[in-house]
Amino acid sequence: LYHDRERSTNSAWLLATIFFIVSLLLYVATMCRTVFWWDTGELAANAHVLGIPHRPGFPLYVLIGRVFSLSPFGDVFYRVNFLSAVSASAALGVFAYVWHGLLSQFWRTTRWWETVMPIIVALTSIAGTYTLWMQAARAEVYAPTLLAWSLMIAILFGAERSVRTGRGALSRWLFGAAFLGGLGLGLHNATFASTLPAV
Repeated sequence: LYHDRERSTNSAWLLATIFFIVSLLLYVATMCRTVFWWDTGELAANAHVLGIPHRPGFPLYVLIGRVFSLSPFGDVFYRVNFLSAVSASAALGVFAYVWHGLLSQFWRTTRWWETVMPIIVALTSIAGTYTLWMQAARAEVYAPTLLAWSLMIAILFGAERSVRTGRGALSRWLFGAAFLGGLGLGLHNATFASTLPAV
């Protein structure tokens, strides 16, 4: 049983890594190379100078955007656009990991492709939607918000797994999820807060 669980975890990490790398390559290839319309110019400029964009200010986004704006490639707008591409790709990787764990838990099969194929189809469909692709291609708060939300889901999945297996303290997992939930409000508070009941 332990060997099966370890093999399942390894294949989940592999699937998550593949999704992250492939989606990042696609998003970077189609990413906006400079300033874009709507809020992207304001968000990228404020991230670069640690300013305060329009309400509610997006403090965590500005801080993370500042780190990305200091990288040595492209102009400031390209660098902060890259934050969105990385965030969207990482969120897809996290979802691949969690979904693999859920399918392995509830769908007992010896054939690996029966677990992996539904995840590939679902995440490829999500990754290719206009909505996610657009948020991954320009400086906006939605892709980092999706990443924070997916990480919180992954932490809660870890909490459920620790309770089921009897390993690890549940309170540690719940404190981690609550901490990440609080940080997520510094990205796009309305989107993050409105999705918390779904968690």
